[in-house]
Amino acid sequence: MKLGLRLTGILLGLFLVAGMTRAQQQTGPAPAPAPAVTHLRVDLVLMEYEGDKKISSLPYTLYVGVAPEIGNHFFWQSLRMGVRVPIATGPGAVSSAATSVQFSYQDLGTDIDCGAAAEAEGRYRIEAKIDRSSIYPPNEGANGGDQPQMNVVPHEPIIRHFNSGFDLKLRDGETGEGISATDPFNGHVLKVSVTIHVVK
Repeated sequence: MKLGLRLTGILLGLFLVAGMTRAQQQTGPAPAPAPAVTHLRVDLVLMEYEGDKKISSLPYTLYVGVAPEIGNHFFWQSLRMGVRVPIATGPGAVSSAATSVQFSYQDLGTDIDCGAAAEAEGRYRIEAKIDRSSIYPPNEGANGGDQPQMNVVPHEPIIRHFNSGFDLKLRDGETGEGISATDPFNGHVLKVSVTIHVVK
């Protein structure tokens, strides 16, 4: 009787030890914690000037994550905004006497890709790529400066295309100018400003 109880105790002990070992093998080491992410609000403003006079201002806002623990690794966000405009392309496209006109559609608007990475001393590196296309107003006069006159087809739309890529190093609350360019058609100056804020 005593021998049977002793054997039962030994078998029960072996069963418990095997179960604990199996549970430890299934659990494994604890996973490493995910790196802390800081979120930035990136405000981009596309501005157009005629001389010293600001004639348009288009603001855009993107929220970009940054993980300071993993160095200068970039996180990206994208924005696509625009319309599709019919453009006359077929017979009669430049003649009001035509009885039929064919059209194709042109995508116009703004595409923005913005990335951010942590830098030393509390700064953030902001990289932006901007692609914008738009139609000139009907009464837009060619050449506002020293650029040569451009020959255009009367009554047909003229599409302006602006493409730029740049990067800035900014601190929380700082504003920087990303790019400045002169439109050769009318002499207007196009500028892009960037402001960042740490989301708390």
